[in-house]
Amino acid sequence: MVLFVGNLSKLTTENELKGLFASFGVIKKLRIMADKITRRSRGYAYIDMEDEKSAITAVQQLNTSSFMDSCLIVGIATEGQLSKIEWV
Repeated sequence: MVLFVGNLSKLTTENELKGLFASFGVIKKLRIMADKITRRSRGYAYIDMEDEKSAITAVQQLNTSSFMDSCLIVGIATEGQLSKIEWV
């Protein structure tokens, strides 16, 4: 199940985000979205969790939580969002 994570600090790294979500379950893929020209973070990411239960628990625990001085927005990714992800 793929999660949308928004309102990230522009300084957040993949390793920091993995550290936050790994306690909820196995992360299959993670992608911090970046501007195509500048390569700077756009402040949101997608995380593909191995199972639905882990993903739902992560949403319940992390949505509106504070991380790196930002209030996170965490939810299940929509079909429209999923169609735009280019997993590397």
